[in-house]
Amino acid sequence: AEEVTEAINDIKKKYSMDEQTLTASLKKEGFTLDEYKKKLSEQIILSRVVSQEVRNKIVVSDAEIAKYIEKSKDTLITDDAYRIRQMFFKKPQKPSDRKTAEEKAGTVYQQIKAGEDFASLAQKHSEDPSGKAGGDLGFIKKGQMAKEFTDVLSQMKAGDISQPFWTDMGLHIIKLEEKIEKQSEAAIKDSAKNKLIEQRFSEKYKHWLRELRETAYIEIRL
Repeated sequence: AEEVTEAINDIKKKYSMDEQTLTASLKKEGFTLDEYKKKLSEQIILSRVVSQEVRNKIVVSDAEIAKYIEKSKDTLITDDAYRIRQMFFKKPQKPSDRKTAEEKAGTVYQQIKAGEDFASLAQKHSEDPSGKAGGDLGFIKKGQMAKEFTDVLSQMKAGDISQPFWTDMGLHIIKLEEKIEKQSEAAIKDSAKNKLIEQRFSEKYKHWLRELRETAYIEIRL
């Protein structure tokens, strides 16, 4: 009964009708409001049954799952991923200037530790295009990072800020905003399988729904 009431309310909203106008429109189609509600109730039950039947008949092979995973590996969580902010200082051309770079990074690091906003400081001091976005690098998968980054991140939790550290590119200070742990192989396969099932179900269900609409009970033909 609740689902029927919701369906009636959706129809009223869709066609900007009150109950009196709806009743009059139904009368033109040869229905009373109670008859229409009964038909809606029957179709809701039928829809639920067909939904389950369609879903149960969908089969997805291991080969299809593997293909989907390969195609969607950038969106599936196949590796630990980190959302980080970075403060970057370019590597000096002269080794003798390394100390100056370390002092500069150290000063900024102390400002962060004193409570200044990381993003604001990155906009002012970071020698990297991400500085304009407050140092935000977005989510990066573990396998896409330099070893120095993963070593530092392995000791951090969300909200932590690293001390300055060197890579071949220069000096970095990073803030770990969020970590998403990789899914197990079984979880990745389940996720891929469910997405494939939903895609196929949607196609088959829409086809069935189009056929059902031809009975003229799903929506009022105005």
